Amino acid sequence: SALFSIATWHQCADDSADARSSRPVFAIDVAPHHASASIVAVSTVGGVPVLELVEQRPGASWLVPRARELAEKYDGRIALNSAGPVGSLIPELADTSFVDVRGADYTKACGLLVASVNAGGVKHRGEPGFAAAIVGAKTRTSGDGFTWARTTSAVDITPLVAATVGLWAESAGRAPLTPDELLDTFH
Repeated sequence: SALFSIATWHQCADDSADARSSRPVFAIDVAPHHASASIVAVSTVGGVPVLELVEQRPGASWLVPRARELAEKYDGRIALNSAGPVGSLIPELADTSFVDVRGADYTKACGLLVASVNAGGVKHRGEPGFAAAIVGAKTRTSGDGFTWARTTSAVDITPLVAATVGLWAESAGRAPLTPDELLDTFH
C-alpha cells in the first residue's frame, strides 16, 4: 500500500502483543469467490489497539464456525463489512450479535487504520499474512476517502480488510478519546 510503508508497519510490531487478553472484536473477511478468509482479533491493551491475525485459510466454509467459537471463548464480538463477499455468510450469523462496518463507516475505517499505523498507534505481532496483504493491497476512491480494493489487489488482502473493520468496531466500542489522549496518539 502506498498509504503507509511496510517499514512503518514493521515499526508497530510487538511479539508480546496479545489481542485476546481483553474482550476482543473478531473481525472476519472473505476474498472474492470465497478463495480464502481471515479472522483478525482486535482489542485495546494499555490504551493501544492490538491487531492479531488469528487465522487465514483457503476457502470460507470454516470461517463462521471458527469465529463463533472464538467469540464465545473470549467473550468477544464479531465484525465484518457486509458489502464484501463475507456478506453472503450473514444468514449463518443471524443469531449472533455482530458489528457491520460498511458504507461511509468502512471508508472512515480505512482512513483510521492508515492514520493509526502512520502514527505508530497500533501494535501487531508481525504475522506474514499482514505484511503480504499490505504490500499487495490496492485501493479505490470512495468519496474523498478510499477503501481497500479486493478485486484489483494481486494478493489475499482479507487480513488487512479484517484488521480495518476490527479496528473501527473496537474504536467505536470504546469511550471516546479525550482531547489530550487524541493528541497523544500523534506523538
